[in-house]
Amino acid sequence: MENIFEQLHVFLEPIEKGSQNHIVEWKFTDPSMKSKISTVEATCGCSAALMTPTGVVASFNEQDVVNWDETTLNQNKAIYPDGYVTDKSVTVYLNDGEDRFIKRPDGGSYNNPKKQKMSLTFSTYVKL
Repeated sequence: MENIFEQLHVFLEPIEKGSQNHIVEWKFTDPSMKSKISTVEATCGCSAALMTPTGVVASFNEQDVVNWDETTLNQNKAIYPDGYVTDKSVTVYLNDGEDRFIKRPDGGSYNNPKKQKMSLTFSTYVKL
């Protein structure tokens, strides 16, 4: 498969515990690559994801560490002195001619296992 994005994983600058409205972007290798994508879906901790003319953009809020009690926070500081690493992802469904969902006889649907997809991921340190 040709490279659609300049990179599949982005490492962001450290963020504050409980902080909100962070943005991450994966740039296309060429603007024409947008035509290779049918849709994008926020997954695993992202609050939104969308396609732009230059790539895919996702937003997220720090939710992993914000609710830790003091004991858990101190235990993690001993293991991760620079901060806790959190990983999140966005699913990109490709234009491959396959339907994304398969309809069931009862009217419901399930994901089509033949539909090509890829994950865009990112990581950041959450300051403890």
